[in-house]
Amino acid sequence: MAGSICTMPNNGDSDWSGFVTIVEKTIRGYMGISLSNLAGSAAPQIQDGSVIEIGGSIYQFTTAETITGWPSAAGTTEYIAAVPAGSVVTVIFTTTAPTWSGTKGGWYSGNNRYIGTVEWGGSATYSNKFIYQRFNDGGGGGISADQGIRTSGIKSDPFVQTGYIPMGEWNMDATADFLITAGTLASRFGITAITQIIGIEGWVWNDVGGGLYQMDFAGEAFIFTEIIYVQRDFEGFFDDVAFDGTASTVPNRGYVEIKYIL
Repeated sequence: MAGSICTMPNNGDSDWSGFVTIVEKTIRGYMGISLSNLAGSAAPQIQDGSVIEIGGSIYQFTTAETITGWPSAAGTTEYIAAVPAGSVVTVIFTTTAPTWSGTKGGWYSGNNRYIGTVEWGGSATYSNKFIYQRFNDGGGGGISADQGIRTSGIKSDPFVQTGYIPMGEWNMDATADFLITAGTLASRFGITAITQIIGIEGWVWNDVGGGLYQMDFAGEAFIFTEIIYVQRDFEGFFDDVAFDGTASTVPNRGYVEIKYIL
């Protein structure tokens, strides 16, 4: 079976079915969604002017849309889903994972089109906000504030990929380690087995932002029971008031670099 060209109608042609077909095929999978607070810790909203195609229909947001339905405990990764109901669409948080629909050209669960993911850290802290791209790269690639366009499936190297996860708030003087769960690795990079990871490194800023330090200067990064730990040494260089800022002063302590194979 082969694809077929969609012919354009002539000027004045009474049969515009060809033109309508072209428009319908062109918009399939379209997602012109913008999330507010993509880089910050505040709750994201769908920004006004956003447009999304769902199951053959185009929906637009003329005002900012609040995302509702947060169902889970702190430390979970939530999906952002657009739920159509006739002529209107609402947007919710959900823990139900989507699958790729080649027919619809997007990430779906039932009739709901998935927009992206976000992590809930408790105390109204939202991090790692991410918007799916409009094609299937095998790992859920897309756009995030911390690393631009995530290309987990579009490979400059056919084997080794590199991803970055922001740490968010980390008072290193009070807490010894920063954790990344298997669920986060799966939702952000398509990593389904911890053995796909071949390298981990952490980088942290001091409170004044004048110094960027590699964690192995006075700490380490390792995997234990399928959790990534970035850990500072006890009473070491990072166990100090120079690294005790909280979210109000240091909203992102640094980044974890992960090298992995898909």
